[in-house]
Amino acid sequence: MPNDTDVPLSACALGRGSRISLATVYSFMCVVGSVLNLLVIYLVVTFKKLRTASNAFIVNGCVADLLVCAFWMPHEAVVTSTGTFLVIGYQAFKEALLFLGITVSLLSHSLIAVNRYVLITKTPAVYQSLYQKRNTEWMIAGSWLISLGSLLPWITSFRYPPERCRDTEDASFPKGTSVSVLSSRFAAGTLAFTIIGQTWVVVYCYFKIFRRVQTSVKRVSILNFQIVNNLPYSFPRKDKRLGFYVLAVCFIFILTTEPIFWVLVAGLFAPVPVVLWTSTWIVFCTIFVSNPFLYTWKNEEFRKSFRSVMRGDFLRGSTVGVEPITINTISHIFPRQNSRRAFLVVSHVLDLPSNVLFKVGDRRNLTCSMSSCPEKVKFVWRSLEDKPLFAAIKSQDKESVLIFDNVMKDLENSIVCKATCQKETKQATTKIKVYSFPSNPVISGYDRLKLGEENILGCEVSSVYPSEFLKVQWLYEDKVLQTLEEEPERGVHYKFTPSSEDDGKAITCRASLDVNGIPPEEKIKETSVNMTVLSAPHNVKVSGATAVPLGSSLNLTCEAEGKPKPAFTWTALKPDGQSVEMGKHQDLFVHNVSLSDAGTYQCDIRNEFGNQSASVSVVVQAPPMDTLIEASPQSILKEGDSVSISCKSSGVPVTRVVLSRRVDGEKKELMSSEGAETSVPLFSVKLADSGVFVCEAINEYGRQETTLNLTVEAHLLEVVLTPDEVVLERGSSLVLSCQASGCPQPKFSWKNLSNTPKLRLIETDGFQSQLSVNLVELEDEGTYLCEVTCGSIKKSKQTEVKVFSFPSPVVTNSGPSLVGEIMKLTCTVQEVFPANLFQILWMDGEREMLSGTGSFSSGTTNLTSVYSYHVDTGDQDKRITCKVSLEMHGVPAAQAVKTASTTLSIHYPPRVTRITVSPLTELKEGESMKISCLSDGFPVGRTVLNRVVDGIQTELRASDGFETSFAIPSVELDDSGIYICETSNKYGSHNDSVEITVKAPPRNMTVEIFPSTDVQEGQNITICCRSVSFPPPAVVLSKLDSEKNVYSLDGVFLLINLTPNDTGLYQINVTNYLGYETEIFNINVMEKRVNPPLDWNDFLMPATYLGVATAMLGVVVYVLNARKKGSYDLTKSNPSTV
Repeated sequence: MPNDTDVPLSACALGRGSRISLATVYSFMCVVGSVLNLLVIYLVVTFKKLRTASNAFIVNGCVADLLVCAFWMPHEAVVTSTGTFLVIGYQAFKEALLFLGITVSLLSHSLIAVNRYVLITKTPAVYQSLYQKRNTEWMIAGSWLISLGSLLPWITSFRYPPERCRDTEDASFPKGTSVSVLSSRFAAGTLAFTIIGQTWVVVYCYFKIFRRVQTSVKRVSILNFQIVNNLPYSFPRKDKRLGFYVLAVCFIFILTTEPIFWVLVAGLFAPVPVVLWTSTWIVFCTIFVSNPFLYTWKNEEFRKSFRSVMRGDFLRGSTVGVEPITINTISHIFPRQNSRRAFLVVSHVLDLPSNVLFKVGDRRNLTCSMSSCPEKVKFVWRSLEDKPLFAAIKSQDKESVLIFDNVMKDLENSIVCKATCQKETKQATTKIKVYSFPSNPVISGYDRLKLGEENILGCEVSSVYPSEFLKVQWLYEDKVLQTLEEEPERGVHYKFTPSSEDDGKAITCRASLDVNGIPPEEKIKETSVNMTVLSAPHNVKVSGATAVPLGSSLNLTCEAEGKPKPAFTWTALKPDGQSVEMGKHQDLFVHNVSLSDAGTYQCDIRNEFGNQSASVSVVVQAPPMDTLIEASPQSILKEGDSVSISCKSSGVPVTRVVLSRRVDGEKKELMSSEGAETSVPLFSVKLADSGVFVCEAINEYGRQETTLNLTVEAHLLEVVLTPDEVVLERGSSLVLSCQASGCPQPKFSWKNLSNTPKLRLIETDGFQSQLSVNLVELEDEGTYLCEVTCGSIKKSKQTEVKVFSFPSPVVTNSGPSLVGEIMKLTCTVQEVFPANLFQILWMDGEREMLSGTGSFSSGTTNLTSVYSYHVDTGDQDKRITCKVSLEMHGVPAAQAVKTASTTLSIHYPPRVTRITVSPLTELKEGESMKISCLSDGFPVGRTVLNRVVDGIQTELRASDGFETSFAIPSVELDDSGIYICETSNKYGSHNDSVEITVKAPPRNMTVEIFPSTDVQEGQNITICCRSVSFPPPAVVLSKLDSEKNVYSLDGVFLLINLTPNDTGLYQINVTNYLGYETEIFNINVMEKRVNPPLDWNDFLMPATYLGVATAMLGVVVYVLNARKKGSYDLTKSNPSTV
């Protein structure tokens, strides 16, 4: 539902002169507001001292004000002055940014007021906790998110304006195209609620602030409220008239915001006069221009930063901070004093130290005195930074003392002390610095250093301030190991790799705070500790005799170094892999050593940092024992086998072993070696190798021997040849296998008893031999013999091999034939053997038509058979088969018969061509249609479907073959015509045709009116109506409020000499028997008239706004000239006093 305030906002409700005046005001406010807001944003971003929480809210408001001043106002000035409008979407975007800027700017006022309220009325801890950087960022982001959320309903409900209007001066000026955001009841109500809500917050906070200030003198010194400082009253009267000032500020604020609030509320229920709406809106817009001026004009830091920019100090690299107080500065504090005085003559001395250094936690005082004043001096303390003083004030006649009960880090500040004596005021500035260095460093990690590894020693210096001046050093034996002068975040760490010599030695961490003014005894603090180096066991060794006689004692000692002291464990490792713990002492003692005590003994040393081990092998001295002789694989062998005879002694260490054979009662040495083992291999043993073998082991304590009886036996031989008989085709593979049994190493040989050709591939593997022929030829036919020899024994076997050649037959014909011709068929079989066993049959299906046999030949022969056939149309695609058979014993049935076939191909030209249409040949527009074309002929040719319209033939579909189709899902009028299907091949062609008609009701009607639907009285209008239909329609023109109808065959109507009575709605009806279509349009005939002259009211508003703008510009010029005449630069004077 539109808001009633939308009508005054539209340019339709204002005259041309008023629009020009309004555009001038918008332009002036755009320039001034953009410059002031950009200047404040630049100063805060550029100068570090201005980056405070309060100034962040001020910058947030300036950004929102820029949306109104720098974006909305120039667009509105152009639209209002020219009467032209932006694209409707961009216009809506402009109005949305206006609403966003207004809402965020108003919320920023509330954020600034609440910030000052917490600063003045709450404790510093509460202020610092609430206005942390992250919280401040969330507050600013929340102001934008709330405004966007309030704007969303208007954007989603936006519609294009349907109406147009015409004012008395410009008949073509559109109404409603301004798309004002305040046309929405929701947006207007939201803006009214925001205005009244932030007004309540601002008034409440400011009244609370000044009420607290009036009841607490010490809080006056921390008040840094820029709006109040802007009021043009002399400084000595400020403290007495704070209540009046806040009333004045609130009155000014209410004066600019409340009128538009009541207009918005009233517009929700009734129309608002244009003059009232325009006036309140302009007054409300001034708040976006004046906001940066109100909040920063009397702020000391802003003024210093601005002067630095104007002088160019910032570009030259100079800093902006607490600058010396000049006569110009004092003249702003005392604006009512005589401006003709060049500077103030000061006769009293104000005593205040320029720099003081306090220790955190102490109770300290700061005294400002003027002892030369004969009267009671009035002192005022003020913070130059955006923070409280954190101190109590105790003032006497000639001095004032700031009492700091408990010095904190946040106390650092630049403070101004102002003293007034006999109407003369002096001020001095002091810089308060704070330091904290309460305790000695604390060293960690020194008592558990690991030997040979990189360890980290930590030195923590707590509660140091300012930490950027802290220097930490590591010292070892009066030598500096490391120096760190950067600010430590979590203590200082030193990487140290100790050696065993470092155990028990001292290491020192020394911390020094290099801040001017700290007492020498407090500048350096250090801590020394003795290091403890821990290590795993190392330098392990085992001592004692490792070779002991049988029955004696064994004594072993294990030694190692390590811290803490390691534990010892002795373990015996048995030959079978088992381990037995022998004790947990450094010494190992074993009485009456036996053979089982020989082996490996391991000493394990461990502590909490690791473990080490050492092992020794113990030998028990005794004569040879457990001497063994054995034959592998066995002692009973077959003739021709191989055997290995081994001799070894494993009981005790031996020096020599001898392997011999006993022949005729005497030993014949076969092999001897130094050590405990030897062996002799015997290959292809014979019967004579049977006998007794002796193994003898010898050492320095005695000897031992054992014997072995070796037996050799004879073998039996059997031969098998497979297969017994072979019949195979030429070109196939042949494999004959001969296998021998009962002989360990048989010898094979092959022979061909028929014609003894060169044998092919022979492979022998152990007890089997194979004769292989990859490609069998006719000469491979015959009898094959396999002979096996085993020693003096020979045995043989033979088999018969038969070969035949039977390639696949091939059938050829004389090619395609026309009906009635004779076709010759030829069947050929190349290189057959034996030829006299082959027979050829010609088959028509299962019917035999011709047969023949081959003649005898000793080699391969080619068999050929010719068959002549008279073709007819019924023989198309008939298959004729040539069947060849081999009558030979042993040939597999699958290889005894082979066939070959051919298909008869009969050619003829196309015939019986037919074209069909489904469902009908007469159709309505939009129905579906399918055209099919079918013919018969061979070989397959080409089918083409054409459409003929007005003698012009168009190809629709072409395909290879005698069948095709063409479908139209939705026919149109253009699809009417004659359709021809034509088929052809190399022997001729044939065609068929059909006619198709498509009918449709009138559609796509267009109505054109020349020259326009809006004409002057006495002009003519030509109306042209066109449509698409079949059969042709009838066209009727009628006026809706009249019964008169006009008919036309070609759809053209001419209306001559129109009068205002012809204004109205007209209808055109286009009809045939299938349907009709109509269109309604409006014709407006306007009377001729003369525009009235401009009224004096059209010049009243421009003159008023121009006068106001001239007056404001004059005030600004006057203030700038006054500042230039009365200012002096005393930057070289004493910065502490004036």
